[in-house]
Amino acid sequence: MRMFSNHLKSLGCLKNGESVFVCRQGFDMKINHQPCKYKDSVVEHQESCSDPRYNGLFAQHLSAIPGHCILMLPGTSTHLSDMKTMISSLVDRGYSVASLERPTGILFDRIKNPSIYRINTVKHWIGRLQNRFNIQSIDVIAHSYASFDVMRLIHSNQIKYKKLIKNIILINPAGFIKSIKYLNHCLRFLFIYVLKGYINIFKWLYITRDDNDYNKLYFELKLNLLTSFFIKTIQNPIKTFREVRDIVSINLENIMIDTIHKYNFRIVVALNTEDDLLPHNRTLSSINNLFDQENVLLFPGNHSDLFLPSRELEIFLDNIERITKDK
Repeated sequence: MRMFSNHLKSLGCLKNGESVFVCRQGFDMKINHQPCKYKDSVVEHQESCSDPRYNGLFAQHLSAIPGHCILMLPGTSTHLSDMKTMISSLVDRGYSVASLERPTGILFDRIKNPSIYRINTVKHWIGRLQNRFNIQSIDVIAHSYASFDVMRLIHSNQIKYKKLIKNIILINPAGFIKSIKYLNHCLRFLFIYVLKGYINIFKWLYITRDDNDYNKLYFELKLNLLTSFFIKTIQNPIKTFREVRDIVSINLENIMIDTIHKYNFRIVVALNTEDDLLPHNRTLSSINNLFDQENVLLFPGNHSDLFLPSRELEIFLDNIERITKDK
């Protein structure tokens, strides 16, 4: 393995501090030091790229379409460890998958403009994927606030990204709820999404107390996901406030119209019908005239529940296969 990494460094494919892991039978990919298991020996290698601005991940499947990958873009306060189930499930289905996470930072970190910082990290990581792995086509899955990332990416160079990006799947996208207010969004997060979420989870775990082991595991993972999201949100409140201000200040509807009709990008929206953070009915009212019915997918669950192992995740991934195989 060391010789393999040294060989890649000699070719200029890796810099000091970066590593490639050759995956063999029984290998478990680790995201943030948490195991992310693959079903078979299907991953050629995984690259973990450490950049001061972000951490990048690329897991290349042996039988994936050459030059193609799925790029997963996380929303605010979401890290690779939160998305590990979806990432490993996509790899199990034969895709090469790339993703990234940005450091959460702490209260006194230097404040960055999220509208510039986030899009620059995406551009930089895509450039590395193109240069190192000859990625020539990408399907993008963007969650929540990452809808801003992909729309800004496209409009920074429509001609370039029209050739590169084939499909865009937005999960519970921010930016489409009209007249959303800054304070209202913050209060909704704290008292409806977080507090209500904890009450419902603890109610199920300690009052309902279903003996089904699968249901118990699901709600424990749901609790971990909610806690992770909440901690990352309050860890750097100044960063969070700036991102919320960005979310409530821009309506992506006009940008979306331009993207779909002028540049003919294919965009699919997946919404959770119990989303307490970005209510799906308000998003639907904004995008109703933009999309054909087949390009709007509805799933039970809350804002980040598609990252959990569930029947809904499997149905979502079935749709991903259908979308990416359409010509």
